[in-house]
Amino acid sequence: MANIHRGEFTVELDKPRRVRIDMNDMAEVEDAFGGSPFYDILQRPTVKQLRMVLWRGLLHDDPAITEHEVGAMMTSQNLAEIGEMMRKVFGTDEAKEGGDHAAPKKDVAPQVAPAPIT
Repeated sequence: MANIHRGEFTVELDKPRRVRIDMNDMAEVEDAFGGSPFYDILQRPTVKQLRMVLWRGLLHDDPAITEHEVGAMMTSQNLAEIGEMMRKVFGTDEAKEGGDHAAPKKDVAPQVAPAPIT
């Protein structure tokens, strides 16, 4: 069972999948996006940023999964669930006690608009 206090949650993609985001994942995301603090990225992520965060979190249970495979599993229907779960995991009052960039403000959730269908 996923433990949100350890950066874990379950999301429905191609099947229910456990996502676990630890400090190493946060550091990799920061490096990939020019050193921006992880919690700043989560305040209003691009689709590319959200895909990378989700991919990093899925690697713990599925080391062979690719970032593009994760992107193919993301839909307009599950983007809201993914964003809500990340808000729950990284937007708690308990996490904010760690400092300026320990967590985003409680009322901030990742907001990603689905790509237009062409």
